[in-house]
Amino acid sequence: MPLRPGPVYEEILRAASSVPRGRLTTFGEIARALGDYRAAKAVAEVISIMGRAYGVPWHRVVSSRGEILRGAEDPLREEGVAAQGGRVADLARRLVEAGELEARPILAEMRRAQRILAERVILEDEVERPELVAGADVAYRWERDEEGLPVEVARGAVVVVDADLRVVDGSIQTSPAVMPYVPTYLGFREFPALARALSRLSFDVVMMDGHGIAHPVFFGEASHVGVCLDVPALGVAKRRLVGKVRGEELIYMTRQVGWALPVRPEGRPVYVSPGHKVSLEGSARIFKKFRGGTRVPAPVRLAHKLAQFPKPGEGRPGETSSL
Repeated sequence: MPLRPGPVYEEILRAASSVPRGRLTTFGEIARALGDYRAAKAVAEVISIMGRAYGVPWHRVVSSRGEILRGAEDPLREEGVAAQGGRVADLARRLVEAGELEARPILAEMRRAQRILAERVILEDEVERPELVAGADVAYRWERDEEGLPVEVARGAVVVVDADLRVVDGSIQTSPAVMPYVPTYLGFREFPALARALSRLSFDVVMMDGHGIAHPVFFGEASHVGVCLDVPALGVAKRRLVGKVRGEELIYMTRQVGWALPVRPEGRPVYVSPGHKVSLEGSARIFKKFRGGTRVPAPVRLAHKLAQFPKPGEGRPGETSSL
């Protein structure tokens, strides 16, 4: 049975399919039709990998500068669109804008959901002294289903460690990805792969490779997992998504949303933020207790290692296993 692409992949392909012969659109216009221009890079990836296989007019989607995908010159010429040097010259005249494309504004809907769910975030410690911390991470790669169609696969891994950083349990879930990577929507991308893996384990708090409330609408992936599973959660990230650093405090829109904690003197900080049922002070305390002497905390580092895909033919979509 073929694996079905997630809804965001489907909307990208549907938007491309709505571009008429002799017309063009851009990755950015499709992203705007979905509801967020930040999806332009994801649109380019999906169209280039999935477009031809799924029978959509992939060659009619170009960059904002008119740059065409590899192999698009001949099919464009057959439709009366000239391309030279890997670029079309009359993009403005042929452009199908976002409002003309057939696409559901699914990212705008996701953003509204984030704003609503952000109101449910609790920034108080449910567990004062956690003894079992679950590190969670997801890896991705493109594979082909039974019919030879490309599909992006997610491999979610969770590793539970005790206060001495010894591994006590773990779980892996491999399944089709529900959406491509779009900045600030990582919770939607990672939650399905992690939910089943987390539901099989016992822990006090989950530590995500990402952000909690240090997010444009105060609802990053750690908040997403925490609220939707009703578990304490915090995010640990190597890069800052929002805000400015003031001392060790991360400030966004006049509000402290996390910490910029140095691992070594004069070294790059790690950005720690509460996700749900963890306080600001608690997130820093948990990070320091379970860091284990490296920049990436031990639970997240171990989950990242476990999430890496095995050799081809192993870890097929739908597989669930425990350590």
